[in-house]
Amino acid sequence: MEGGRGAAMEGGRGVVTEGGRGARDINLNISIPEREEIQGAPNPWTIRKKLSNTDANPNRCEIILPVRQVKEHLLPYLLQHKLDILQSGRPILIHVINDDIMKAYRIKLAFKKSSTSYRLQETRALVTEGNFIAGKEIKFRWTRVNQDEEGELHFTLLS
Repeated sequence: MEGGRGAAMEGGRGVVTEGGRGARDINLNISIPEREEIQGAPNPWTIRKKLSNTDANPNRCEIILPVRQVKEHLLPYLLQHKLDILQSGRPILIHVINDDIMKAYRIKLAFKKSSTSYRLQETRALVTEGNFIAGKEIKFRWTRVNQDEEGELHFTLLS
């Protein structure tokens, strides 16, 4: 792997990984069908929001997430030691996957007690490469294959 970048292939889909010192390739061995299109099936995209000017600003470098949805659809699936770190006020590193361009990032997830909000931090590359525009809707889903795996936050922008 050169310069912290690599590619992983899964089911014919390539995934580029970004990272600095200590980064590792992210192996996407999760296959979740687009269940949204199956009538009556549960919708895996459980966290949704409209991007604000702040979210879409690459110089701001953070995206504020809906608190209730994060508490219901992400926190219960974090590994316990990661949840303990987050609840102590420190950010945790999580895998974030842009399903539109199949690119993976390591992003900080933090809880800001002063504003009681969950935020993705250090999001400059994610925002610029994902072509974030204020007013567009973004949807997220958390995936984890088993209880011992860290999991990943996937997202896609709606047109």
